[in-house]
Amino acid sequence: MGLTWSLYIGLVGAEYVRFINESIQYQMPMLIFVIVIKYGLLVCFKYETSKRLFYINLTFYLLFVGLIALIDYRIELFGQ
Repeated sequence: MGLTWSLYIGLVGAEYVRFINESIQYQMPMLIFVIVIKYGLLVCFKYETSKRLFYINLTFYLLFVGLIALIDYRIELFGQ
């Protein structure tokens, strides 16, 4: 979907694009942070998997999804 939007914006020459999903601008930086943490943990664990590494990975993923949900529903939860 991101490639489709990039092509559309490039071909149409749109200067301003507004998404209904306001958190989309925060998702990529947070996802990159999560991926960097994952690879850092893999290096620390010398690319060997374990239950502990699985739970650390799961925790960071749940934090990522939770933060995105908070950003998306912040008005409904906390008001303006």
